Amino acid sequence: MRFKSTILLLTLTALVAFTFNASAQTKIGVINLKKVFDEFHETLDYNKKLQDRSAEFSENKKAQVEKYKAANEVFQKLALKLRDPALSESVKKEAKKSADEQWLEVKRIEQNMAQLDQVANQNLMNQRERFREKILVKIMEVIDRRAREQGFALLHNTSSEDIFRNPVIVFQQNLPDLTKEVLAELNAGR
Repeated sequence: MRFKSTILLLTLTALVAFTFNASAQTKIGVINLKKVFDEFHETLDYNKKLQDRSAEFSENKKAQVEKYKAANEVFQKLALKLRDPALSESVKKEAKKSADEQWLEVKRIEQNMAQLDQVANQNLMNQRERFREKILVKIMEVIDRRAREQGFALLHNTSSEDIFRNPVIVFQQNLPDLTKEVLAELNAGR
């Protein structure tokens, strides 16, 4: 009996010592990854480029809308001309042919506008995604190196949200925050 209690005591002591030693070695920190991403100078520069590109698409769309309005106006005039009872059958036939051709032109411009809009939106979305991946690789390299250098076992992202847009980390106190130093290193090369 005494042997069993000694083994149990030694096991408990080893377990407590191991737990204490493991927790003493676990260094936990936090980082606001959204802030790092949003304030990284490459993100700011690229967002400006995307805005310029989007403005180009808007200008192109505006030109297409003007072209559409003009073509539609011509069609409306031709359609109005068809209603004139004073026109001879041969003139009406020619006006109808012109109106039909103009209607097809209006529809072609509509389709072209829709297609250009879809392509522009897809291009912007693809560029944004490629950029995001490229930037995240750079950010994660800096975070990984800094965390290893400072002996962190775990970094929590304080900007994380669940599917209901609630913060994943609802409380943290006195944990080292790497946000400023990672951001400073990333923006140092500017």
